[in-house]
Amino acid sequence: MATATQTETKTLLERADAIAPIVEEDLDEAERERRLTDRTFEAMKDEGLLGVWVPESLGGLESTPREGFELFEAVARVHGSAAWNLWIWSTGAALSSSSSEESIAESYVDGPPSAVGAGGIFPFNPAEVVEGGYRVTGRWPFCSGSSHAKWVGGGIMVMENGRPRMTPMGIPEMRFVTFPREEAEIIDTWHVVGLRATSSNDVAVENAFAPEYRTSAFGAGTVRGKHFEGPLYHFPVMGILGAPIGIIATGIAQRAIDEFIKLAKTKTARTSQARISDNTAIRNEVAKAHAAVQSARSWLYEKVDETWETVLRGDDVGLEQRRDLSLAGTNATRSAAYATDLVHTAAGGTSVFQTSPIERCFRDIHAATQHAGTSPRNFETLGGMLFGELPDNPLLFA
Repeated sequence: MATATQTETKTLLERADAIAPIVEEDLDEAERERRLTDRTFEAMKDEGLLGVWVPESLGGLESTPREGFELFEAVARVHGSAAWNLWIWSTGAALSSSSSEESIAESYVDGPPSAVGAGGIFPFNPAEVVEGGYRVTGRWPFCSGSSHAKWVGGGIMVMENGRPRMTPMGIPEMRFVTFPREEAEIIDTWHVVGLRATSSNDVAVENAFAPEYRTSAFGAGTVRGKHFEGPLYHFPVMGILGAPIGIIATGIAQRAIDEFIKLAKTKTARTSQARISDNTAIRNEVAKAHAAVQSARSWLYEKVDETWETVLRGDDVGLEQRRDLSLAGTNATRSAAYATDLVHTAAGGTSVFQTSPIERCFRDIHAATQHAGTSPRNFETLGGMLFGELPDNPLLFA
């Protein structure tokens, strides 16, 4: 185990290298159990990786967006599920930036590890106003990282006298609510093809009381708490909740390409003794895969850096930058899937066995493509913005 001093001086990529052997060794068990192993979680904790985007004042690293993206990509080259959960656990700070001081003190009582959460913004389940807070009944799917979460929750629509309570802007009031893990039910629904080890189960509550202080507003115009005044918490919400999927996808795809290149140097065709790496068609496919991943990740990093520079200047991030950041994340996810498909096909029968890392990468990449944050529908919304239309996704304004 690294000492506190040793950990504090490490870069995020050095921390990723430190946990990589454990993540790799525990990978098969994690896939079988559909959750990361406790040993992997503890390794992340020991390296300080549960606080990547948590304020320094709360014991976190408060890393830049690019540093976080680079970490997720590096871990994804080892195990897509590990990178996915690490990203999810890093988004909590963005969703809690407007939380009450009482809620922050409660959840971060022991630093970032005590604030690890799992939840989903959608659907916005009804929350009836009662004295001191809300009564909530509802269920949120795809709550990644639920196996190690201390807190769970999701989006709520505030109801008063049986009707949605309206904001001064004339729209229904929507908030994010959290419950201690023991006050909610985690439903074992995560029996899936890819990203198996993310424990993305459903979370449900039935007539549960949520005190006002455990709810928070989010989105455009949100007033941030004293711990969240740094530039990181002015970065667009979709740059935290959506675009990282693209960089996790390129990490998964790069692992598939690397594994294929190793395979192709030794595997021979059934009809000859020639290595498949000598086949012209195979070389064409691997070159296309490499180009797709490298060009997509480069554009995504470019947009992350441009947006960050805007934030550091103290300028507002305009809709055009928000559009391109989201589009770069969506494009990276799609390009990574295309690249993985190319090498999965080129590997032939080898890639259908569970013993092949290419098989796992293929499953994981096609689970990642299904996330709403980088779904094909984004092209429709973002394409409309290119024609001057306003987006129908409110999170693009946040």
